[in-house]
Amino acid sequence: IVIEDDIKVSNKFLYFMNTALYKYQNNKLVAGISGYSFPININDPYFVRTGSCWGWATYKYIWLDFIKQRNSLDISSIKTEDKKLFNVYQNFYESMFIQNKKAQIQSWAIDFYLYYFLQHKYFLMSGKNLVSNTGFDGTGVHKKNGNFLTDNNPILKLKEIHFPAEIDELSSVRKKIIQLYKRGLGKANLISKIIHKLTSVINSQ
Repeated sequence: IVIEDDIKVSNKFLYFMNTALYKYQNNKLVAGISGYSFPININDPYFVRTGSCWGWATYKYIWLDFIKQRNSLDISSIKTEDKKLFNVYQNFYESMFIQNKKAQIQSWAIDFYLYYFLQHKYFLMSGKNLVSNTGFDGTGVHKKNGNFLTDNNPILKLKEIHFPAEIDELSSVRKKIIQLYKRGLGKANLISKIIHKLTSVINSQ
């Protein structure tokens, strides 16, 4: 179980993580467990192909295999028909992987994501969000104010755990995640375009 120094957790976080880890410990389809949940109004745990590194867990055999394969991972290994699924929206994660390879950013998480995606494994999300990432207040390493994955996504109370019946990503879940990314990244792209346009106008004067 991994918690970075900018992560706050629910008092039920450890209970949920341990319960889920034990439940799926013998299932090779499960790459990890996340105490974070996308703000998509789903209260029960659900499986996704796109996980999270904010308050998460995996199994020793998976992590050791990832470390062994990490340097050989390549974005070209993704089938053309699967790239849309991997990226979620536009070329978001593909671009992140390439930037990481060029040392323009630092992210082990994008490598890990590619690793388990290629193996067609799943991440279990908590449903009710059990973590809060405080690193987007402008003081963190990436010095970014706000993030559409954390904004309006408070820690919620967990009473009961109803695990999904099957290890699969439901199409209804995928649609909600796509809409979340589309709204968040679309807004960010619009702001970037406006700033670029204003900068160009100022520089031309």
